[in-house]
Amino acid sequence: MKKDQVYAVVDLETTGTNPKDDRIIQFGCVFIQNNQIISRYASDINPERDFSKQIETLTGLSNERVSTAPTFKEVAKEIYDMLQGTVFVAHNIAFDYQFLSTELIRCEQPALNLLGIDTVELAQIFLPTSASFRLSDLADEFGFSHDNPHQADSDAEATANLLMMIEKKIMTLPLTTMDTIVSLASCCEMNTGEYLDMLTVEMVRELPPLNPTIQVVDGIALQKKGKPTLNWYQPNQDAFPKDKKQKQKIYGKTLDYRPGQSKMMNFADRFFTSRVTEETEINDRFAGKNLAIESSTGSGKTLGYLFPLSYIATPDKPAVISTVSVFLENQILEKDIPKINELRPGSVRATLLKSQQRFIDLSRFSNTLKKRSEPKQYVLYQMKILVWLTETITGDLDELQLTTMNHPFFKEISHRGLTYLSKRSPFYPVDFWLHLQEKVATSNIIIVNHSFLCQENNRQASLLPDTDILVVDEAHHLPETAQHAASKQLNSYDVSRTLNKMIAELDDSDGLRELAETGNWSKEYQLLHQLATELSVAFGDYKEDIFENLLIDHGYQSGSDLIVTNELLLKMPIYTQRHGQQLLQALDEAINLSNQIEESYVQQIERWSKRDHELLSSYFEVINQLSEFQQLLSAFINPNAIDCVRWLQLNEHNHQLTAYFSDFNSATVIDSKWYRKFNKILYTGGTIRVGKDTQFLARELGIEYLPFKSVPSSYDYSQQARLYVPTETAEFQELSSQAYSRFVGDTISELMKVEKRSVLVLFTSHQMLQTVYHQINQPMINEGVEVLAQGLSGSREKIVKRFEHNDQSILLGTDSFWEGLDLPGDRLELLVVTRLPFDSPERPFIKEKYQYLQSKGVDSFYKYALPKAALRLRQGIGRLIRSDEDKGAMIVLDRRLTQASYGEMLQKALPADLVIKELSLKESLKDIQDFL
Repeated sequence: MKKDQVYAVVDLETTGTNPKDDRIIQFGCVFIQNNQIISRYASDINPERDFSKQIETLTGLSNERVSTAPTFKEVAKEIYDMLQGTVFVAHNIAFDYQFLSTELIRCEQPALNLLGIDTVELAQIFLPTSASFRLSDLADEFGFSHDNPHQADSDAEATANLLMMIEKKIMTLPLTTMDTIVSLASCCEMNTGEYLDMLTVEMVRELPPLNPTIQVVDGIALQKKGKPTLNWYQPNQDAFPKDKKQKQKIYGKTLDYRPGQSKMMNFADRFFTSRVTEETEINDRFAGKNLAIESSTGSGKTLGYLFPLSYIATPDKPAVISTVSVFLENQILEKDIPKINELRPGSVRATLLKSQQRFIDLSRFSNTLKKRSEPKQYVLYQMKILVWLTETITGDLDELQLTTMNHPFFKEISHRGLTYLSKRSPFYPVDFWLHLQEKVATSNIIIVNHSFLCQENNRQASLLPDTDILVVDEAHHLPETAQHAASKQLNSYDVSRTLNKMIAELDDSDGLRELAETGNWSKEYQLLHQLATELSVAFGDYKEDIFENLLIDHGYQSGSDLIVTNELLLKMPIYTQRHGQQLLQALDEAINLSNQIEESYVQQIERWSKRDHELLSSYFEVINQLSEFQQLLSAFINPNAIDCVRWLQLNEHNHQLTAYFSDFNSATVIDSKWYRKFNKILYTGGTIRVGKDTQFLARELGIEYLPFKSVPSSYDYSQQARLYVPTETAEFQELSSQAYSRFVGDTISELMKVEKRSVLVLFTSHQMLQTVYHQINQPMINEGVEVLAQGLSGSREKIVKRFEHNDQSILLGTDSFWEGLDLPGDRLELLVVTRLPFDSPERPFIKEKYQYLQSKGVDSFYKYALPKAALRLRQGIGRLIRSDEDKGAMIVLDRRLTQASYGEMLQKALPADLVIKELSLKESLKDIQDFL
């Protein structure tokens, strides 16, 4: 490739994806030279066959339109000739290049023999924080002209703009970054690596000065980050404004006065500033340690506690805010905190605190660059990170917006905390985790999520600051999050792989042996070497014992869940119990020896070289995994654990077993490390009470009594909302049958015929969601309606973004979509609830939880299952009505809401003025149409 190369940016629309059987229906090409468009070519193509309604809907092309276009044979030579001497560019080049080449051969032209560049890979590398690499999503993100997605001329134009934008960005990157990327780029599609090499050669010729915002540390270019200081903070002397007139004076034109929000502000201020004494706690609910405030969805709850905190929180005594998700954390940080600072400039500096594993360790990442012959995805991640490091000032891996970080690469580069930082490392002064700690120390608001909060119980060293005030937002999620944080899961394949890695590292590493001698832990190292093989054999024996006893002796069916009761443990043969204890003892010995080595390593941390750290960090990762296995095994084989549930899944096909463990008391907060750290804890959310029962959350959290305050809703549900229960649902006694799934799909289809707007459909079963998706997806596509499904259409964030920007689409969701979906009123006016949101009693944890509650004399249905379902129904209504102007309709396809003996209790948990109608589906749809 050369500097003035001509690039032919190509896009095809086809009748299908098989180049042997399908045909091109449109060809588009944009020619670029010197990063400018020099010409365009586009033509419809007659495929000489009809194509499907789906393709018509997707492309906007019709069979009638292309019937008058030339056939590909008539334009094949022209297309072949115009492409000669160019570099072929496409978004997913593997498809377009092969398809076009196959068509040329079919029409008696030579096969393509061009250099090629893939813009998908370029985008993945050089646009590291983009949420999606679909062409239409990138066009939306960067504002490319893309009037007709999935039409070849428009797609080619958008791809050309993408290529030019990426090339401009590449030319601004540090030369050291591009040199490293080029050294890795041989794995890229076709000639993408040669293209990057050519651009780097041009950079060397021009040799632009290094951007002043960039610094190079040990060969890696980094964005500079300012050192956090306390210069911003001036102690506030103003008194908190309690009445309307005082608040309005501060609000000005920035914020409207809302009586409910003002009431919550006053509640929060009084609670935060009241001192805790035994005497006042009895008579004054604001003077205790705990307070719950329920404030309806969309009422301005977040500002309701942030505004008074801006008068109270200081860097010396910051307030900690915990919410349920990363999405809500970012909303507080990016939307609500700036609003407070607009009202009271400089009153709040907030920092988002996460576990160290969410951050990159620069030293560990640098070590990966020395590896060779890694899988392609591993190398693509390396190149992406190199670009990202020139942009990020946080080092927070969540900025990459990946759907999962389970790839081994991210385990190799994640941070392990301050203990493992060496001041001798060139990366120590620019370490991201160290920088975060400095930011925390200069902030007066610390934002975390519930999972981070609950994991404090498992940390040897606390990550939360010692301070007075904690706000638990979306508090009804806390018990479930605490339960999840204390739960454990392990697969036998993972254990075997960890043990084999341990054996390999101890067998093959001369470096570890040398370090053992240098660090005076040779004895421990030799004992570990002996134990490694013993552990592998012991684990294999124990696994075989379990398979033999459960599959053969107990007749257990492979694939389903088996509750491991104390009775079952005690009935296990003596030799099985003995093998389990021997395995546990060997694990204890290995971990104890490793802890001694690690303690010695940390004490001498400044003496070790970069290579030493690399060797030892890999080994300590293995030991950490063994520690997790040891904890689970100990919980599993201990027959005295009565407040827990254990269950196994055995897969006879691949001879693997998966073990699960969960403690019923893990949600009890009074014994938690984090609970004891705070003097004042405010629990808030839109759904805390169930009907008149204000103590459901208290029971879930193990708090004897939780003082409760409510902020009345300003919404007029009688005018703003309707709830419909179609009478046809009475025909379905079995709410998980295929017939019922068809009914759900048919209902959605009928609804979309009547209402040309988007709809959210909430499920309690992933299986039913998938069944309905496959039923309605193709017919809806044919009607121009996009169907988005949780677990099938990308990450939650991607799905929500696409749903928000479509005028008419269907979102099928479970679990997390019951709440936390904050869309403008005109984007969500229709909600379908497929069945009452009870937890499945067949889930092992739920089944055992119900039995556990019954054994404690607690009615598991009326005191646990029913209140949880009621809260979720209220959360569903909260998706629809989020402002005084919103209108929305909710359809519940489960007649138990109106007919079951407990239905009245569910209805009482809903807004009192909500209109509930039982009509036929046809009548319901007509009424919805009139209402909306």
